[in-house]
Amino acid sequence: MMFHRSSLAAALLAVGLLAHSPVQAADSASRYYEDALVRFEKKDDAGAIIQLKNALKADPNFLAAHMLLGRAALRKGDYAAAEVALREAQKQGVSRAEYIVPLGNLLLAIGRQKEVLETLQVDDLPPGVRYEMTLVRARAYLELGQYPQALATVKDARTQNPSAASAVVLHSRIALQAGRPDEAASLAEQATSMAPSDTDAWGQRAAVAYAAGQLSQALGYYDRAVQFGPDNGEALLGRGSVLMDLGRMQDAKQSLLRSSDADVTEPRAAYLRAVIAESEGNKDEARKLLGEVTSLIDPLPRSVLTSRSHLALIAGLSHLGLGGAVKAKEYFELHIRFFPQQMAARKPLASLQLAMDEPAAAISTLEPLMRSGGTRDPEALTLMANAYSKLKRYQQATELLEQAAKLGNSSQVRTSLGLSLIGGKQTAQGTEQLRSALREDPGQARASTALALVALRENQPRKAVELMEAVVKREPDNLAALNLLGVARAAAKDFAGARKAYEKVMAADPKFDGVKLNLARLEIAEGKPEQARARLNALLKDKPDQASALFERAMLDASSGRSAEALRGLETLHAKHPNHVEGRVALIEMYLQTGALDKALEVARGVSQGQPGYLQIQGALARVQLARGDAAGARSTLTAMTRVADFEPGAQYRIAQLQRLAGNPSGAAYSLEKALQGDPGFVPAKIMQADLLLAESQIDKADARAQEVLKSPAAPADAYRLAGDVAMARSRWNDAIAHYRAALGRGAGVEVAGRLYEAHRRAGSPQQGRAAIEALVRERPKDMSVRLLLSQVQTDAGQLKEARSTLEGVIRTAGESAPVLNNLANLQWRLQDAAAQQTAERAFKLAPSDPVVLDTLGWILAQKGQHDAALRHLREARLRSPQNPEIRYHLGWALAKAGRVSEARQELDAALQAGVPFPGDDKARALRGELGAR
Repeated sequence: MMFHRSSLAAALLAVGLLAHSPVQAADSASRYYEDALVRFEKKDDAGAIIQLKNALKADPNFLAAHMLLGRAALRKGDYAAAEVALREAQKQGVSRAEYIVPLGNLLLAIGRQKEVLETLQVDDLPPGVRYEMTLVRARAYLELGQYPQALATVKDARTQNPSAASAVVLHSRIALQAGRPDEAASLAEQATSMAPSDTDAWGQRAAVAYAAGQLSQALGYYDRAVQFGPDNGEALLGRGSVLMDLGRMQDAKQSLLRSSDADVTEPRAAYLRAVIAESEGNKDEARKLLGEVTSLIDPLPRSVLTSRSHLALIAGLSHLGLGGAVKAKEYFELHIRFFPQQMAARKPLASLQLAMDEPAAAISTLEPLMRSGGTRDPEALTLMANAYSKLKRYQQATELLEQAAKLGNSSQVRTSLGLSLIGGKQTAQGTEQLRSALREDPGQARASTALALVALRENQPRKAVELMEAVVKREPDNLAALNLLGVARAAAKDFAGARKAYEKVMAADPKFDGVKLNLARLEIAEGKPEQARARLNALLKDKPDQASALFERAMLDASSGRSAEALRGLETLHAKHPNHVEGRVALIEMYLQTGALDKALEVARGVSQGQPGYLQIQGALARVQLARGDAAGARSTLTAMTRVADFEPGAQYRIAQLQRLAGNPSGAAYSLEKALQGDPGFVPAKIMQADLLLAESQIDKADARAQEVLKSPAAPADAYRLAGDVAMARSRWNDAIAHYRAALGRGAGVEVAGRLYEAHRRAGSPQQGRAAIEALVRERPKDMSVRLLLSQVQTDAGQLKEARSTLEGVIRTAGESAPVLNNLANLQWRLQDAAAQQTAERAFKLAPSDPVVLDTLGWILAQKGQHDAALRHLREARLRSPQNPEIRYHLGWALAKAGRVSEARQELDAALQAGVPFPGDDKARALRGELGAR
């Protein structure tokens, strides 16, 4: 044992100086400390802090008490007390290795990441502490958004301790936040393999799965995290969030309550519990919980609020829910000032700014949101429109409102304009709050407008009319409301009423271009295309670059059979307004129709997440990829879309449709699950789920879903179509016929009409089926698709002359289009009509890249002995659609006739090896036999 060499006098002096301090003081300090330590280990931080203060009162120099007090206050969220204690321990000489990690964590908690990086270095620290401090520094870089530095630092930590899972967990977290989800998933899986009982590893794996929308997997991983760490507050919080998304609110409440108990400083759990209470109608409980949130956040230093983005946001939402608009506005402004790239606070702040008559400020608040994808958010569009209306900029308001009306049903319409985001992401909750606002203030413009837009999206135009008539009665000079009333009346087929509303707007503001466009649309609906064209031309004469007018004229040209003019118009629109989403999608579709797949691909590419129209354009890209035979590429595109679409029912439903076309039924099923999580009553998703079951021959389950949907109020036509498909699967032809007729009676289109004919054919009554289609043509004289179906039915029945006459009638009524001309050319050739080649050439002129059109013209030329011209067209058709066995047969036939036997054999082999029946496959086999072996 070593001794300090000191004089006896000095020792005696020291004894004299301390003689007045009783020995019991040290003993009591120790007892207080030991009791505090037991309480700390039991996570009774409040009790531990009391005992530690008692210990320090007894012995102010008790270093261990200062350190433990710092740690307990840090965990309790009393950051000021924690810093005082840790700094005192540092001042009193505690080892740097002892205080550096808790001090680093404290500085992170209060938003002083730069101080961590500048003052807390890892030099000369023991290996274990150095590793922990390196992780603290990596977190500091992460929270500052400096991802390259964060990655480099966490990799340094992994080098220091290759067997530790904590660095791998943080590495996964950094990768996830840096937008590298695949790497994050791989690292999280590696962490759980390294430490199978590590709660944080399982929690991170759950977070990665949750971010990818894999709710079931995320819940399972969170369960493992909680199993190994029952007090892991972050895991309990994440688990509660997943359960909320799954609609399991009771289970979610329990998990969130445990999260609050585990971490009393964390306000997110209380906020989510308030959201659940509000959704259940328990307003008193919701207010109590929101009060807890504000009591946790309001005392925090500003540096904390400016370093944790969620704090200012939920504080603002909580104060808003409690009626504290001024305080809520302060928090939202703080959030936007320090986190301008995050959009969540912009809608509620804009709502408050509008309520406080600050429309210009609201526009400034919303503009970044609109640039980052708000143009597909009906609520954001409505808020911006309201701001423009307050500034009497009615045209901009109208364009935004119409854009909102065209969006599919969306779970983003969540809350009242004044209480946005409170109710979560479910449409039903949002619309209910809007209805509540109207019950308190009937005819209130903002709530009525939002509900009217919902009604229009849900194809309930009369409800929209009622809502907007109430607004106009209360605010007769509200031109935007008058215009939307016109839109609703037009949707309800009240064309005279729509015109009356539009003309009132024009009388008040003759320069209101949006109404001019609506009048043109109305004239198109009334069957007056030339009047509409004249109106659009007049508008474009004044404003040649007006995007909406260019688009409407192109669409009018397309519907009038003027395909070339429509294509030129859409190309002009895209050149002048490359970000016009509808025009871009329409141009892609037109390129698809004409077989110009390379051009379609070029237009579809180049849109990134967050840009306007991302989902619509990506959907068009997926269709292009499918047309090019790139099913794998389409599936990849659709998977990315699924993540972005979140729980928007309409978007996920459209993705599911494309997933089916891409041959990915499991992907379609997943999107449908997300759609139904967003809106459990979303009937189209239920119907498609039944379709998937039917495709898997699970007829009983499909039938059960069909019967469930049929029992719903106002079952849609597609529900009867589904019931018909089930009956067809069971060979109950008469039942199928009855269901298909019911669907057609409710407005179903040509697809169901084709099913009706097929059911009649299988029932042995094709004549009755043909009669049913003929009757439908009489009922729907303007529906060219039904006429085209009739031509197919007539062709199948061998009534070639009648089929030709039907197609000629379509062309006279609707104008020329490549598909109709192509079919007519085929019929003319079979009828030995000399006009067949000329008709095929007209189709080719309209669609020179369409492989079907190329094949028809090439096949006619080949059979007429014009081998060189035939081969030119048939080779191009084959290159554009190599998977089409009929095209390859035609090319093989033409090659054989041209004496190119070896190449002909290759094409015929490819056609026959595809294993798909095609017209002329027997002749192809015979020809292949004639050509002999290679």
